[in-house]
Amino acid sequence: MHFQNAKIGKNQFWRYLLTIFISFICLLVFQVLFALPLIVQKQNLGIDNVTFQIMFKSFDFSLLQLSKTYILTMLLTPLALFFFVFAFLLKLIHKKPLLKVMTGRDRFHWRRVFIGFVTTVLLLSILNFVFLPHDIFTYQFDLDLFIPLFFVAIIVIPLQSTLEEVFMRGYLLQAFGLLFKNKMVSMVLIIILFTTLHFGNPELNDHFSNFAIQYLLISSVLGLIAVFDDGLEIPIGIHTANNLFLALFISVKGGTFTTDSVFQTTLEEIVLHDNLWLSALSSTILVALFFYIYKWKFSTLFSKPKGKAVLK
Repeated sequence: MHFQNAKIGKNQFWRYLLTIFISFICLLVFQVLFALPLIVQKQNLGIDNVTFQIMFKSFDFSLLQLSKTYILTMLLTPLALFFFVFAFLLKLIHKKPLLKVMTGRDRFHWRRVFIGFVTTVLLLSILNFVFLPHDIFTYQFDLDLFIPLFFVAIIVIPLQSTLEEVFMRGYLLQAFGLLFKNKMVSMVLIIILFTTLHFGNPELNDHFSNFAIQYLLISSVLGLIAVFDDGLEIPIGIHTANNLFLALFISVKGGTFTTDSVFQTTLEEIVLHDNLWLSALSSTILVALFFYIYKWKFSTLFSKPKGKAVLK
């Protein structure tokens, strides 16, 4: 099982600390390297440091006179590349294959990823184009701009989304399972941690309570499904679908994904029309649907994971 896979390999506490520390340093190096072209452009245009810092806080890089797809590439590629670095660290430090962090099954089930992906795209399409007013979306499709965005998105976003799931609801969830011997405690901690790590996203600058609750909802959905389904296949499909939908079909001006998508809306319109009850309803439908399809049991949440303690 997924939680029981935590005992595979070497799991002394110092190995987790070392992996997390090296992970942080490597990711920081990647981010600095991919920020260099933006810094060079900033200097070429004579943009001051304060304005540049505001750009990163708001994710509004229009003053740099660079394409939105180029900016997206510079921001997400570090996370995509780090996926491979983390897999290497996992094998090197924990002597544990990546598969054992991703699923409790003998093999990775791509069909579950596909079902999670398609279900999420359909649900997002219905919520946005049926329940929300059509006039809040601006049609901006430009084939010349969309083609490079499409190829960058389908390569970088699945890796970025998978990394977040593997690191948070795979690696850290298993670590907390060993530490606390309790699935519920481990899941709740990851839900809170995942939500907190997204507090730096620009949509929370002016609409904190609204979007913080939405991040908490999606984190809860992904956490529950990971525990119920004993693996990350469905959460990876959901996470990837959500991010690709925002990047390719309906981007949000002023949000994390401001791209040359087919449609665009604004944070203000989302806050005005996308009531929290709608987000809560869609989250409930998503969990209930997969609960029915895969015949999960509530008792899964309360069974204690087995394995040797992390603290040694």
